Amino acid sequence: MPTIVALLFALLVMHLALNVHVTRLVLASGFYEPNQKRVQLAIVWLLPIVGLILVWVFLRFERPRAHVEYDHGDDDVPESVFAEKSSGENSMNEASLPEVAGHD
Repeated sequence: MPTIVALLFALLVMHLALNVHVTRLVLASGFYEPNQKRVQLAIVWLLPIVGLILVWVFLRFERPRAHVEYDHGDDDVPESVFAEKSSGENSMNEASLPEVAGHD
């Protein structure tokens, strides 16, 4: 019997910790208006497990995703790779390209 009580107590503590975590996420979210936040907090605390999962899923999908922008600059490539030959021609010219069959 004591192990069941300890297990139920651990589940209750875990549930409360998750509720607090999701509550903090909702309050910190800049995506929702105050009335929406109140409704979501009511759902979290009044619907024991289902409310917690629903609000957490909404937060995950409606939160703006981080957009990674890549710098397409040539900062890490040595200039000599892009430097033209001293005669002003590129390293690839028409004479060095293979002919394609059927091409005029």
